[in-house]
Amino acid sequence: MSKRLQINIRSNPYTESLIKAVLEKDDSLDKSKFVHAAIERLAFEILGPEEIMNIRMYQHFDEK
Repeated sequence: MSKRLQINIRSNPYTESLIKAVLEKDDSLDKSKFVHAAIERLAFEILGPEEIMNIRMYQHFDEK
């Protein structure tokens, strides 16, 4: 079950340009997919692969 997560990001011309450039480069992405991918990539860099795998494993078992 997914819940809507409210995240407010202050926009500025630089971040708008970054988002626009990424979305134009990869037309399979929309803003929501972009945000999900960015969060996962940042979490991977901060937490590391082992912690990410643990979170995925716990999430999998919590769903069952």
